[in-house]
Formats: sequence, C-alpha cells, structure tokens
Amino acid sequence: MLESFKTIISLIAYVSLGFTFMEVYLTLNKLWKRRHDRKVAESISITGKFIGFFTSSVFVLNFSFAYHWQGAINASFWAFAAVVQIFIGAGLWVVGQQKAGFWTLVKRALKLERKEAGDLAKSFFRPSQAYKVIEILSKVAMIDEVLDDSEKEFIQQFAELWDIHFDWEEFTKENGQHSPISFTELRNAMVEYLHTSPPTDQVSQLGDVLNMLVRIDGVVSEEEELVLEELMGLIKQYEDEDPSTVLYSIAIVPQSAEQEQAILQTMPTLRKSQVAGGHAFLIGPFHSQKYAQIVCNKYRMLRCFSVVVEMEDSLDLSQSTLPDHS
Repeated sequence: MLESFKTIISLIAYVSLGFTFMEVYLTLNKLWKRRHDRKVAESISITGKFIGFFTSSVFVLNFSFAYHWQGAINASFWAFAAVVQIFIGAGLWVVGQQKAGFWTLVKRALKLERKEAGDLAKSFFRPSQAYKVIEILSKVAMIDEVLDDSEKEFIQQFAELWDIHFDWEEFTKENGQHSPISFTELRNAMVEYLHTSPPTDQVSQLGDVLNMLVRIDGVVSEEEELVLEELMGLIKQYEDEDPSTVLYSIAIVPQSAEQEQAILQTMPTLRKSQVAGGHAFLIGPFHSQKYAQIVCNKYRMLRCFSVVVEMEDSLDLSQSTLPDHS
C-alpha cells in the first residue's frame, strides 16, 4: 500500500514539472517581450537573481547526487530562469547598450541597485526609532572593526532620508580598535529596538537591509556572518515566522557557595533554574549556537563553569537583554 502511494506521488511530481515549466515559461515570456525596455531591465534585481542561480544550482547537484530527478529538473528550470533574467536585468538588449560588454552592464546594474537600496527607508519606522536603526546599522558595519566606504555610503542614505545627522568621525573614534563594538552590545541594541514594538513589516525590512549591508562591500567577514545570524534570529522570533526554532541558552553552574555569591553580585537579576543534573543560572535565549558559544566563553574567562544548552521552552523577549562582559 505504502509503495503504491509512493509511486503515485512520484508520478504526480513528474506531472508537476510540466506546471513548473509553464510557470517559468510564462514568467520569462512577459520579460522577454519587454527586454528592450530600460525600466523592465532596471526592475530586475541582479543580486537577487545571482543568488537564485547559485541556490538553484546547488539544489540541482544535490538532487542529482541523490538520484532525485524530479527535484533536479525542477531546480534546473529556475536556474535557467535566473540566467535569462540576469541577462535581461543587465540591459543586454536595451537600446543604446548593445555595444557595451556583459560584465560592464552587470557592474552598471549593480551600482544602480545599490543606490536604490535606500528606497526601503521611505516607509521605514516611526521617526522616534530612526536613530536606533542607524545605530544598529553602523554597529553592524563596524563589528569587524573595518568601516568600508560602501558601507558608510549605504547607511548615510538612510540618515539623510530621515534627516539625521550622524557624526561618523566621532563614531569611528569611539568604536575603534581600542574600544571595539561587542557582540552583546549590538544584540542588546536590536532587543531595545524590538522592545519599542515596531510594525512587523518594518522589522522585516530591517532584516533585508542588514543582509544588504553585510554584503555591500563584497566581503562577509566571520564577525558579520555570526552577528547577522543572531540578529536575524531575533527578527524571525519577533515576526513569529517559526516559533518552533531551536533556541540556546548558557547554563552557569557555580562550583561553590562563594562563587554563587560572586555571580549574583555581578549579575543580581539572574535566577536559578532546573536543568538536567541539577540547578544553574540560565542566560538567553540565543538563536545562534556559535554566538551563544562566544558569549559562553566570556563567562569561562571569568572562571565560571558555563555550557551552551538547547532550550526546551523559549524565553520571553524581555529576558533577552544580556549583561555585557565583552
């Protein structure tokens, strides 16, 4: 019975490939007829299509290695669609641009896309929250202790749209190599922003902008990748897109009464909780295990026995602001 059901589903999957082909064809057909129109070309995100081509290609390979031919064919359709849209988006057929090289057109399209990224700000946040957003963006840009000109220009677009004067010289002086921005400081800034209860669609837009920001200089540092994973986890929790996602916390286990007293003097708001094998002080929640491990290592440096554990129940967002020992 089960084998018959699997066979039926497999056949339906092959039939569905026809619908996928039609969807790709109809989508490309509308664009192909208008490929000479500059506005149509400029409406296509080159960056987005490059990402789409990469992910689709990975799925093609993954499904092929697993002999899952329906998935491989389906992904190949979208990889092909991404390639066609990249050529159209680059303006290869736009009148007056045919003589320019393909990569010249791609660079030109990417430059235009970067300038237009600031348009998200037009419907972004209440004015009272605008400076907090600039603070978060600037700290993300400086988390690797390097402020690239493209990152600065990107953030400045938002500051100008919101009529905010942001002193970059003072910011880089206060957050330079002698006083670098900590992961905890940046995470707490995001939690403070979310505590103001901004609209969900605006929080989602902030996530889009953060993703653009860390990639705008063409290099995603280890620090940027790490902090982005944690910030996006906070955003997704706020949007409640995936309430079942795995969360992590740090369990601090005092080894003596004296050490327990010292922990409470340093962090008086901590409360003991029941964990497997006994009691511990729990700090969290965290959305990235790597991020939680870095914070855990900070407590180990204070000679506290600390481990990262998976949380059975997510804590309220109000418990997310953490003491900064970085």
